[in-house]
Amino acid sequence: MSYQSLDGKNPRAGPNNDMVEFNEDGLTTAEAQKRLAIYGPNAVVEKVTPWWKLLLLKFWGPMPILIEIAIILSLVNAIASPEKDYVSFVVLLLLLLINGFIGFFEERNAGNAINALKKSLAPKCSVMRDGVWQVVDAKDLVPGDFITVKLGDIIPADAKIHKGNLEVDESALTGESFLVTVAEGESLKSGSIVRVGETEAFVTATGANTYIGEAMKLVAQSSASEGHFQKVLFNVAKVIIVIALAATVVIFCLKVFKDHDGVLPVLDLCLVLLVASIPIAMQVVCTGTMAVGSRKLAAHNVIVSRLGAIEELAGMTILCSDKTGTLTLNKLQMRDPWTMGSITPEQITFCACLASKRVNPDAIDDCIYQGTEHKDKLEEFEELDFVPFDPVAKRTEATVREKTGGKTTFRVTKGAPQVILGLTANYEELAEEVELKIKEYAERGLRSLAVARCLLPEGAAWEKRDQDSWEFMGMLSFHDPPRGDTKQTIETAKTMGVEVKMITGDHLAIGKETARLLGMGGLFYGKEFLAAVDDGKANIDGRDVGDIVEAADGFAQVAPKHKFFIVDQLQKRGHLTGMTGDGVNDAPALKKADIGIAVDGATEAAKAASDIVLLTPGLSVIITAIIRSRKIFQRMKNYCIYRIICTFQLLLFFTIAISAFNFSIPAISLVLITLLNDGTIMTIAHDNVIPAKKPEAWKLGVIAAVACVVGTVATIGLFVMYFLYTTNKPSSGDNYFGFSFDAQCYYTIGDPKAKDAHLHFEGLKCAPLCKAGTPFNPTGTAQDSCPAGVVGWSEAVCVIYMCLSVGGQLTVYIARTKHSFWSRRPGYTLMAASAFAQIASTFLAVYWPIQFKISAAVGIPNYAGETVSSPVVMKGIGWEMAGIVWGYCIGFFLLEDLIKVYFYYAVDNDNKTDEELAERKRKQRAFLPSVTRLFNKKKNSRNSLRGNVPLIGKGPQRKGEVVMNMN
Repeated sequence: MSYQSLDGKNPRAGPNNDMVEFNEDGLTTAEAQKRLAIYGPNAVVEKVTPWWKLLLLKFWGPMPILIEIAIILSLVNAIASPEKDYVSFVVLLLLLLINGFIGFFEERNAGNAINALKKSLAPKCSVMRDGVWQVVDAKDLVPGDFITVKLGDIIPADAKIHKGNLEVDESALTGESFLVTVAEGESLKSGSIVRVGETEAFVTATGANTYIGEAMKLVAQSSASEGHFQKVLFNVAKVIIVIALAATVVIFCLKVFKDHDGVLPVLDLCLVLLVASIPIAMQVVCTGTMAVGSRKLAAHNVIVSRLGAIEELAGMTILCSDKTGTLTLNKLQMRDPWTMGSITPEQITFCACLASKRVNPDAIDDCIYQGTEHKDKLEEFEELDFVPFDPVAKRTEATVREKTGGKTTFRVTKGAPQVILGLTANYEELAEEVELKIKEYAERGLRSLAVARCLLPEGAAWEKRDQDSWEFMGMLSFHDPPRGDTKQTIETAKTMGVEVKMITGDHLAIGKETARLLGMGGLFYGKEFLAAVDDGKANIDGRDVGDIVEAADGFAQVAPKHKFFIVDQLQKRGHLTGMTGDGVNDAPALKKADIGIAVDGATEAAKAASDIVLLTPGLSVIITAIIRSRKIFQRMKNYCIYRIICTFQLLLFFTIAISAFNFSIPAISLVLITLLNDGTIMTIAHDNVIPAKKPEAWKLGVIAAVACVVGTVATIGLFVMYFLYTTNKPSSGDNYFGFSFDAQCYYTIGDPKAKDAHLHFEGLKCAPLCKAGTPFNPTGTAQDSCPAGVVGWSEAVCVIYMCLSVGGQLTVYIARTKHSFWSRRPGYTLMAASAFAQIASTFLAVYWPIQFKISAAVGIPNYAGETVSSPVVMKGIGWEMAGIVWGYCIGFFLLEDLIKVYFYYAVDNDNKTDEELAERKRKQRAFLPSVTRLFNKKKNSRNSLRGNVPLIGKGPQRKGEVVMNMN
């Protein structure tokens, strides 16, 4: 026997590789080992990242690094401070570890797709080695091996049939449920299952070069890509982190180099600001929101295997759908027969059923049997002979005899129309008409069979067939009909801004016919376009390949690499792309797509490569999933807006307050604000929202702009409160809330070793009643507290704390909708959590019980006109001032909400029809009529000036009229 010379220059044998010689005696063990060294094992070698490296990567990135910096600062401060307080260090370290390990364990599931695909390969195989049949591991097969396969075997590698025919099930590869007949000399695909027959074959390709191997390579190639949602979270966190770092650096430099404060106290303050502003809970809140949503989706038979897919499903713009079993029933149905002359549809169907197998029938025979009206009459005929389908003859034939009556004997046959037509004596008379019908069926993608019958003369030997005279009865046509709800589902998807493209391995005509029935459009591309893609052409007929893919309604006769390519091209054009599938051939595209969706009945490989698994047949459940995902997206976006608002407000206020006024609040109060606010916003997963009409998108520019506008207004509100509270009116000597503010009246921790705070009273209002250094008693007698109606810095700090806390809670209601806050009822859980946080904040402000000094001292002016830094203790403000703060916060809350609504109207066109945009312009014109009148007055004034018309000194001005100063 002879073999091809293998010198190692041919790296891999591909499908049907003609360079490999075959021999019925098989290979020797030595030759097999030599080829194994050249071609490699019959398996896909995947690149595996060590688990420890994956774990370490979870602690690298902007967010982890910032938390790590905060951990280091907290540790240094705890070691250097007298109190040795390690609480902040421990809490931050736990948060870092929890986030890192959660991400690590989620990523460990990324290899499931490849593992499931490996299981599709046969573990053992019977192969001819050294002239004898041996059972070896499938991974040891090499091109040129001579193997045997039988009923039930999984084809271990791509192979070419040596002799005989097989019927194989390729559903695990293609998703198509019909058996495929493979004749002598034709190729078998690895991973397919033998259902009928037994034969010998030569291995033509192994490992990554097989049909299933190509899919495994593509899955491995796409499995390392970062999810869209993670990119979005990174960008949101980046915005917040940049703001936080910039503010803390400014504060640190001012306090240390300008005010000459100690480094450790300033570091403590910066640490608190970082902890309060870093979105540490962002991942937890968003993950929790999606987890709650995934449980609700599970109730609708939608299983989410990757939580980030929920966010991506909300923004999906294109859904690439498999045809068979998803858009269609994956079940053949017989259409109305086309008959010749006086033959009735019942007669042709009955004869076709007689020519079919009724025991273990294939899909077509079963379809014919189910379509036969008088099944009971089949028992009136005796089957004398049956010739099963032959790929060469392309027809079946049965000889039957009546059991009663005249016991007429006749033959019936069904098969390829051209073959059946060739049996008839009047072929030339029927040829033109039949050929037209065959062409019509082919153009519509219908599977067709012709039926003929032959009445045997009485007494003739039925075994002889040379005298048969066949009568052409007509044709049966079959199709896989669309599901009843598919057309409506596609129309609904279009109204929601999601385009559906059909991608099928079926013939082009079948794809077009299915698309016509579903109203999907007829711009389809088949093997010619895909062949050009395989050749690496970037332009076809002057058009970019990507543009062709984007404009197409569907593709037919696609291979796994083509599905992968189509998804890739759509993603490059900015589309969040979904892909449905059920077979191994779909796995690469499912993994590559932003949202891989395994449909009902999918193979394990398809499920493992998918992000979402449907347990209900068809596409209709996807609409439910899209609606749910858009609700979830709304909640996450609202959280991000809220978090940016709070961060921006907090940092802007304290940057200005500390640098310009040397004003701050205790670190413990900032921690409490953060805990109460984050605790409330976590319940946003249960908020009441309305899904968007069009695909969602993270417009981070709009989100940041809205957040900064609202945050700026809120900051202005804080400074207004600061000045109103700390400024006395010259006329009355009281501040704007009826209290007398004394800048020298405050509580402080004088001696660091003392257990109690002391009252300092340098102000004249406190002098008659108080003695400097008197121990502070929270009960507040005349001897150890400021007189009634007199307030100082300790109360001012508490007022700002309450404004931050209450205002932050109200911001939740601003962030959760683009419209007025009352336009949509909040979720009951959110309202309950918010109410609890508001009550807690109010009681803390009224009865502030904790004697903690402020991390950075407040600047206190003394009688010499100098500013003295002193570590002030915060003091409760009582119910009267708390009520005033509440009213003030509500007033600014309404103003912020009003500005937010107008800002959204001005900049955001999402989910608006042309009519809605026109209505928005009308509302904008009517929104601030006074501004319009003011502008017109200015314009008229300018025109008047150009005409030398004097405007000054012409009598009293009307209210609201513009007075121009000419000097």
